[in-house]
Amino acid sequence: MAQPGERGIALLRTLKQSAWLPPFDEEGVSHVRQEIIGLNNEAISWFHEHIEGKTPEIALEFVQKINADFCGIARNRRILLAYFEYRLQRIREAFWEVGVLSSSMNKKLNEHEKQYFFDYTNCVQDYCNELDTVYGIQITRNLNPPLEAQVQVRVVGDELIGKNIILPESGTLIPVRDGHYFLPLADVEEFIASGEMVQTAS
Repeated sequence: MAQPGERGIALLRTLKQSAWLPPFDEEGVSHVRQEIIGLNNEAISWFHEHIEGKTPEIALEFVQKINADFCGIARNRRILLAYFEYRLQRIREAFWEVGVLSSSMNKKLNEHEKQYFFDYTNCVQDYCNELDTVYGIQITRNLNPPLEAQVQVRVVGDELIGKNIILPESGTLIPVRDGHYFLPLADVEEFIASGEMVQTAS
């Protein structure tokens, strides 16, 4: 049987084991939330049963138990906040790196995260449009200019294998597993960010 807190730690570990993000773990998040509720109810029950109305000498014996419950609640809250913030940070980075989420990236988000990306995109685009209109500044272009016109990439994911991919600058590509290609960075940024391709040279 899993000890309190173990599921939350497992949630955080999965974040580091993915090229971009793992699928949102609804079951894991729900489990940690239920732990928080259970610890809170347990602390309240102990207070009413063993502390309320008792002398300080008697109550002191049970204070440590309640303190332990509250420490567990605080730990699980920090875990959930770290889990949510890490995912939102990666979603924001995806906007600046590729602009549009690929289908494989989109599948890893829950509905709230998809809405967050949509709202964040609109907010940034409104700001960029205002800068462009008023000052002629386009802040989303050439964030990391490539040193070469093309980059070498290798196909590592299953999402693209055998599919007819239309690339903006290069035209049609049908990737094969472990295939190496020299392509414009603009054509493959999305696939590098999603983990379907890795850059092997520049």
